[in-house]
Amino acid sequence: MKHYGIISFAIGVHKGYEQVRSAHIQIPINLAKQLDDSGDKVTFFTNPIRQGTSLPKELEKINVVTIPDPRKRKDTAVMYSGFSKKIDIINIFKGIYLIIKYSKKNNLDVLHFMNGSFSVGIYASIVAMFSIKTKVYWTPSTIIKNHFGVLKYLYLFLNGMISHTDYHRFHNSKLFKDNKTIKHGILRNLTLHKSVKKRVTFWRDPSYENGADIAKVVFESLAKEFPNFTFTFMVRPYFDEINVNSELNNIQVHKFPYKKGVSLEQVLSETIVCVFPFREFSTNPQLSILETLQQGIPCICSDIESASEYGIEKTLLIKRNNIEDYKNALRNVIKNPENFIPRDPRKLGFNWDNFINQHKEMYNS
Repeated sequence: MKHYGIISFAIGVHKGYEQVRSAHIQIPINLAKQLDDSGDKVTFFTNPIRQGTSLPKELEKINVVTIPDPRKRKDTAVMYSGFSKKIDIINIFKGIYLIIKYSKKNNLDVLHFMNGSFSVGIYASIVAMFSIKTKVYWTPSTIIKNHFGVLKYLYLFLNGMISHTDYHRFHNSKLFKDNKTIKHGILRNLTLHKSVKKRVTFWRDPSYENGADIAKVVFESLAKEFPNFTFTFMVRPYFDEINVNSELNNIQVHKFPYKKGVSLEQVLSETIVCVFPFREFSTNPQLSILETLQQGIPCICSDIESASEYGIEKTLLIKRNNIEDYKNALRNVIKNPENFIPRDPRKLGFNWDNFINQHKEMYNS
């Protein structure tokens, strides 16, 4: 039996948002749960759970060790206040000391840092520097663009870097050669029913990064052209949200938590195509797109980052967020939906079948 340590921060779940957790929460807790289910011992390191949140239910049977928060976070939830980029140097050194101390005392075989950018990589590298008998890995959630010498030196102490898409692996391999792609699956269980497909849907935070303004322009243009279709925004609270409300009768906006009688499953059951004009992805792969494709709903999406790996029809991948290209693609799907039945992303490797085995193989190599 091996003893694994998973390190991930800000995993608290807000009440009522258990089904809309981001990938930075879903993936590390599912890795911990799968390792535990396989019969190995798991310790999960995270910062103190903040007021108004609770530990994910998947960690109920797993040993959770609290370490100081490496960031100075805002009092309110990220959805209302935005991300804090302020780091807490003192807490970082305290956390490094506690992880190393616990690891040596309990003979951990592996420490695996999940998420974050180059600052988490530095954190993980310092832990690796003092962890002679423990392997240390890192799965960053972003492309590491800082390539200066000190970082390259520190990252040499890591035993490996993991990416969830080939897009990430390609870019991060410029910094860290021992870089492996391990794709994960989808946790959200959407249950759709047979229905008349008369909707076009955007679902995600109504932000600039997610292209909510682009979706609004496209929807308002085609809502007049297709008056029998309903163009729907299914959105969550967001601290810097774009106003997507419209005077057109066949444009609807539903904000989470949705009113009685409205659900994402009901709306997607009636959806012929989803539009995702992202300017950047919050994670790779972008789960909202994979979840939609898995339900057999075609997606019109920005041709950015890892989007080309999801099996989306090439004519539905829009370059440079060209408005006219979005309109033309949407017209084509509405008029000829039988030509745009998507491939199931699970058949392209985005599933859980090999996730735990590939991690164990890497840990034991």
